[in-house]
Amino acid sequence: MIAAEGGRKGEGRLWVLWAVAGVAALACAVLPPLRQPQEYHQFADARGWLGIPHFQNVISNLPFLFVGLAGLRRWRQAVTSVPGDFSSGNRWGLFFFFAGVMLTAPGSSYYHWNPTNRTLVWDRLPMAVSFMGLLAEVIRRRVSSSGGARLVGPLQVAGAGSVAYWAWGFENGRENLWPYVAVQFASILLIILMLTLYPRKFPSDRHLGWAVAWYAGAKVLEHWDAEVFSFGSWVSGHALKHVFAAASAWCVVRMVAEDARERDS
Repeated sequence: MIAAEGGRKGEGRLWVLWAVAGVAALACAVLPPLRQPQEYHQFADARGWLGIPHFQNVISNLPFLFVGLAGLRRWRQAVTSVPGDFSSGNRWGLFFFFAGVMLTAPGSSYYHWNPTNRTLVWDRLPMAVSFMGLLAEVIRRRVSSSGGARLVGPLQVAGAGSVAYWAWGFENGRENLWPYVAVQFASILLIILMLTLYPRKFPSDRHLGWAVAWYAGAKVLEHWDAEVFSFGSWVSGHALKHVFAAASAWCVVRMVAEDARERDS
């Protein structure tokens, strides 16, 4: 589905990517089923305000809405100015990325209002859409334009399917979280590898590095949720995680905006 570029060196880099994807898929098949730890739903800051339970964890999702809308606006401007680029399938990964970011706002807010496995589905589904959309876009930018376009659909099926499979599993006593874990972390690893192994084709790609850095910070804050909250009990690590993750997505908005300036100059 992706043609190697750059001769033998290009083939070697491509094999690295396929190996990572293959190991992730194999791990999902052979590892014992992974259940969602119920302690995950116990966040450090459970305070409500203005009738909103878990206020900070709910309201801190608003940046996703604004960033997602800004990204979709930039995407629409690109569709209008370069229609052929999109009719051929190019950059549709960006649409799914920004749409997923926008839908994370209501999805994650719904989950944090009443944290359970069932509500968590609506948090993770738009996130999976975003991960797979960005992965397709980075493939398009760094590895193969045509390959990135062709993989948008299959990657979206894989991302949404991983969440649907987990939801079906916990409802039917066959819960297995590994496919979703692979979708999130293997996609991030693949993006890092592509940014490292392949030469930069667009000056704006530097924003992708910042996006990865902000998201890494978000995961650190998520892990140290209670420790951050213990410093004065002002804000929790998880609430800050939402802000950092939105900042990560904003880097992609800046990338698209810079692409447009380069194209128009």
